[in-house]
This record gives sequence, C-alpha cells and structure tokens, in this order.
Amino acid sequence: MSNKVLVIGAINIDLFATVTDSINLEDSNPAIINIGYGGVGGNIASNLSRCGIDTHFLTVLGDDYFQEGIDKHYQSLGISLSESIVLKNTRSNIYLAIMDQTHDLFLGLNDMELINHLTLDVLKTKHDYIDQFDYLVIDNNLTIDALSYLLKTFQHKTIFIDAVSASKAPKLQNMFQYINVLKVNHLELSVLSDKPDLASKMTDLLSRGIETLIVTNKDLDIHLQTNTSRLTVKPIRIDNIINASGAGDAFISGYIFGRINGKTDIESLNDAKKLAHLTLQVKESTNEKVNLNE
Repeated sequence: MSNKVLVIGAINIDLFATVTDSINLEDSNPAIINIGYGGVGGNIASNLSRCGIDTHFLTVLGDDYFQEGIDKHYQSLGISLSESIVLKNTRSNIYLAIMDQTHDLFLGLNDMELINHLTLDVLKTKHDYIDQFDYLVIDNNLTIDALSYLLKTFQHKTIFIDAVSASKAPKLQNMFQYINVLKVNHLELSVLSDKPDLASKMTDLLSRGIETLIVTNKDLDIHLQTNTSRLTVKPIRIDNIINASGAGDAFISGYIFGRINGKTDIESLNDAKKLAHLTLQVKESTNEKVNLNE
C-alpha cells in the first residue's frame, strides 16, 4: 500500500477570540483575536502533510475574499486540491470560536453551508479519483447521503472518521460496519451507545462493526479497543493550553500517520498524543512548526 491519503471534508476560515478575563454576557469583552485556516478536514490534511504524508484533499471552495488565501495556504503545504470544486457567488465556511480565559471553548459558531454542496451526485463524478487511494479520511460534517455513499462504495479502503461532535455523531449509527477507525470523545460515545459504562459502550460499538475504536476525554485516559485487544494510555500533560480547538483533529492525524507508516496501535497512539500536545501550544487550530522530526 502507498502512503497517499485522501481527505474528504471541509475547509474553514477560523476566527478565534480568546477573552483575557472572565466572560461577561451581554457586554463587550476584551479579547485576543486570531484568524487562520481550519475545518476538520483542513486540519487533518494540514497535519498529515506536515508529517510527510502525501496528502490530497477533496473539498468545496467559495469564490469570496478568502479563496486566494486558501489556495496559497494549501499549495504551500504541498496538499493537492486538484479535484476540489469552486462554487460561484458563494462565501467560504467560517468558524467562530469564543475561548474562555483558560483557553477552552466557551462557544463555537459555524457557518458551514458550503460543505453541503459536496453532494452524493458530485461524489459519484469523483469515483475514479477517490478509488486511487488506499486510505480515506472522511469528515463527519458531510451530509448523511454523502457519508453513506462514500462508506459503502469504498469499504474496501481503510477509512478513518472522527465523530466531530455529539450532535453530528448519530449520522454514523447505521454505518459502523464500514468504518475501520472511529475516534470519539466521551460525550460522542454516550450519544452513540446507551450502555451503562465505558467498557460496555465501547464493546457495543465494536459489536456493530467498527474495527478500531478510540475514545478521548480531555486530559483523562485515552482508550483504544479492537475485537482482540484494549489499550489505555495517558495524554501528555500540559500546564498552559493556548487553544484546545484543534487538539482532537491533531490526535486523529497522529494516529493516522502511525497507521499509514505501519506502526502498532500503541506507537500510533503515542504519535497521536505528541501531535495533540504540540497543537495545544499554539493559537491556531494546527501547529505550523510540526514536522516529521517532531
């Protein structure tokens, strides 16, 4: 198998507003505001490319003020957008995150209508292109029809998915048997299974077809389970988190990097932990200083 990977998902313009004191609702709050390029698909593609993976990205682009900057950004990372589509008279996806004084997410607002244009019909026209890749990373921000088509049509590939959020995780409920690796946090896991405890929830999802399930819970233990083994590791401790919003995307990126390079699950989890740790230390949703040596 090659180390080429195709990420299918969303690019966002990220706006991060971090307040410098406690948040006062219905009032003006002093804050430090940063702008960058993100989105679940965008973050994972950026991380993988910086780690030396031959990364290709299938997405939808607007034709507004931000498009030229997006093109230059991904070109500078060596990420191919050659099969992505540009829609006329549309605006780019924008994600606005309000971070509290501890740098954790207080409120996230997303304007992501653009990703809905990566439809079932569009994806069907990209079949031969998608079929070139052994590894697919699919963004759960896609519509359920698009997800269903990709998972069922390309089930012979190795497919990685991050559940993204508790509100979007249920889209995957009837498609677990097509997913090789699913990463969830403890909230998303609780939405997907009504079993009483962590162990039974994980076993429940595996019984429905997932090959590898990874569960994170902020700074608590990380769990990985397959039908034959279970691992529990601790995240790398960090005292000064700058921005937590891209850590989950970085974590799954690190795990994917390990798997593509033929590493064991424990080695891949260690790569995941390192990449998440590096991402927590910057204002943006990815760390531009990440490289293969790191």
